[in-house]
Amino acid sequence: MKIGNFTQNNNLTKDTIRHYIALGILNPKKINKQYNFTENDQRTLDQLLHLKSLNFTLSEVKSIILTKKLGNLDSKTSSYLYKNYYLKKSKEIREEIKSLKKIDNKLNEEIESLLLEGENSEIKIGIPLNSLYLLKCPLCQSELKICKGNIEDNQILDGILKCSCQKEYVIKDGILIVSHTHFEPPYDYPQDFLLNYIDNTKKELLDNIYKNSAWFSNTIPNKFFKEKILLEIGSGIGFFLSNIYDDLEEDTTYISVDLNLDSQIFLKKSLEIKGIKKNIIFICSDFKEIPIKINSVDILVDYLTSSSFPFRNQGFHIENLDKYLKENSVLLSGYIIFEKFKNNSLIKSNFRKYLILKNIKIKLLEMNYKVLSQKQLPSIFVDGELGKYEDFTVPGEIISTYLYFGKR
Repeated sequence: MKIGNFTQNNNLTKDTIRHYIALGILNPKKINKQYNFTENDQRTLDQLLHLKSLNFTLSEVKSIILTKKLGNLDSKTSSYLYKNYYLKKSKEIREEIKSLKKIDNKLNEEIESLLLEGENSEIKIGIPLNSLYLLKCPLCQSELKICKGNIEDNQILDGILKCSCQKEYVIKDGILIVSHTHFEPPYDYPQDFLLNYIDNTKKELLDNIYKNSAWFSNTIPNKFFKEKILLEIGSGIGFFLSNIYDDLEEDTTYISVDLNLDSQIFLKKSLEIKGIKKNIIFICSDFKEIPIKINSVDILVDYLTSSSFPFRNQGFHIENLDKYLKENSVLLSGYIIFEKFKNNSLIKSNFRKYLILKNIKIKLLEMNYKVLSQKQLPSIFVDGELGKYEDFTVPGEIISTYLYFGKR
């Protein structure tokens, strides 16, 4: 019987059979340079698969089968041989079961501890009362005053803010809602979505995301956020904020803005679980109508948002936010760079300008930013999908990430 029929009959691959041959467990004859499998080879393979099902390693399987073959053992001696191998393996498995039970008990203890820790540490995040002075009507720039509200621990959890032009803004579950595009959340618990993202995203892209966070952590000086007001546009699920959250000072105010309400709900929940209180203002709005004070922001965080903006728009996104920034503002940003576009690219040619590195650098200079530190991460060749949630490339394109830390 040729290898093709032999593998098909046993529901195995040719590579698997060749591996068993290379180990010396199977020894079929060769006729005209082709393997020819006999009934003896089938019996040997049956033994091999049976012993594997009993948790014997291939090395042990080889020893058992070769000992029996080399000794040309009778059935009584063969039974004695198998009995000893089985007794030894049974002892090993019992020891392994004991060890696994100990590990299982420890894991259950850790789970109980983590559940208790989560129950005890979870907090509520709302709009801080001491940060209300930063909120202004995007239409008339007058102050937003509390019309009605549920206030706990010096923060507004639910309520309505009103300006002099009678425009009302709703606070729901600690999030100031100006406008939003609602999507049904694909998760019940924040970490479920994060794990789903990790499982469905290309490893090279995840490596870059981790390197992005590590670079910012290593680049930003200690106490850099002290007495600062930060504005992050397109916070998403919070890759940036989650990583620098512990470094935020008591006198730091962080304004998280995203048009997707579900993203803001997700991010706020994940930070509440941390159980560490910080000054965070969650706003769900379009970037053209952020309800904050003009010339109030010290640090603008643009973590890949200006890169997703050109996917469907022209122009450089952060120019639209210039009015909110102080003259000596700092920029912490990351940009997706296309080093090669394909003819069938999902990005239209008239939207590509600010997905090219040299154009981004020119624009940042035009906006009077001076480089304090910068880094371009290794290129990623797209040979398939980047992931379920990253659908902006086609196979054959080359992308990378440009990280920037600059000041006016």
